[in-house]
Amino acid sequence: MFNFKGRELKRNNLLLHIVWLIICLLPIICSFLLITDGQVVAFRFHNNYEVGVPCVFKTITGYNCPSCGGTRSFVYMSRFSLLSAWNLSKAATMLYILMALQIPYRIVLIARGSVPFQRIIARLGIVFLIFIGVVDIADFVAQFI
Repeated sequence: MFNFKGRELKRNNLLLHIVWLIICLLPIICSFLLITDGQVVAFRFHNNYEVGVPCVFKTITGYNCPSCGGTRSFVYMSRFSLLSAWNLSKAATMLYILMALQIPYRIVLIARGSVPFQRIIARLGIVFLIFIGVVDIADFVAQFI
């Protein structure tokens, strides 16, 4: 009975790490496929046709939403334009870094099953994610002051 639970737990952990790897990989891969002029983000098809969607919140209210600048920041990070990314969205820039660090971490966890100091690394990731949320909320509220 114990061995069955151990295998089930191992399988659940493996699935969890695979899901987190996909969650971190997709936005970073997509950011390499997007283009931006600093105002709008778009997919480019062929050489002259672009498709982009404006922020609905900003269109209606005139204010940036909490995620405004996030996609553009990811695109700039993928182009190694760190200062432009930071100026657009500090929170998104930090999130990109966190996601980029999660990719090798999750690959190692999938391959080996564990890493040294795994609990400490997981807790630091949670603290960093909370910090990113606080920075994002602070930037959102600051535009109204």
